[in-house]
Amino acid sequence: MCVTTANAKLSDTIIGVWEIDHPQKGYRHVMAYQNVAQNLSDEVNCMVLHIPTSEAINPECFIDASIHPDFLKHMKERAVPRPRSFSKVPAQNYMLEMGVYHIAILNQLDTASLQKALDDFPKEKRPNISVEFLEFYREEYEGIPLVLCCFNTKDQAKTCPIMLHYAPLFPDYFMFPTLESHGSIPDFDVDVKYHQDIIAGTNIKVPGLVPFDFGNIDPQFSSFLPKYGIGEKLYREMPNGDVYVDIKRLKKWGQLSFHIN
Repeated sequence: MCVTTANAKLSDTIIGVWEIDHPQKGYRHVMAYQNVAQNLSDEVNCMVLHIPTSEAINPECFIDASIHPDFLKHMKERAVPRPRSFSKVPAQNYMLEMGVYHIAILNQLDTASLQKALDDFPKEKRPNISVEFLEFYREEYEGIPLVLCCFNTKDQAKTCPIMLHYAPLFPDYFMFPTLESHGSIPDFDVDVKYHQDIIAGTNIKVPGLVPFDFGNIDPQFSSFLPKYGIGEKLYREMPNGDVYVDIKRLKKWGQLSFHIN
């Protein structure tokens, strides 16, 4: 499950969302997203993540997960059972590199601002994004920043997680970007087969949540990770959209209660 600007095969997707108390910024949500990406198109491709934040995001919001590329897999092994109106956040756009991805942080979604951001990309990583595609996000996710994770790998490439913290627009919910579309405008009116493992976490000990032990991990990095969590395989057909997890139920009963919007 993911939105890409051209045809692609994305597998082994893991999405984690949890809460932290940032030493300077206070209450934040952290999102970590990892998969195996293969570009099936003849053009540059990019994965699109919409971030439900009440503030603009910038490169300082991103956390380098390359030093611990398997931490999400560890969380999955512990937490995921085995088979059985938006606020506008005007700010500038940015570009950075992470692993196989060139990442465009789009706080402004007008065509001129997008083109200016992509001009900093090398030509072999510069995607073609239609006006209609941008218009979809401007209308359906008004004011929400986009993160474009651009890649051009023809072979399946394992990636380290894309990880960032942000001020949540919906502090009562963890939002997982599970909207599906590969090379076309996403359609909310269809059912799609979900194939993600999702993980929700907190630092509060609650019966029903599993503890995470990351072992000898960098203390600065571990400050962005949860101590407890729960996960689920979304391997079934459901309406196309984003998954929202109720944080109050998670912290009160240790339950992963979610709905799709």
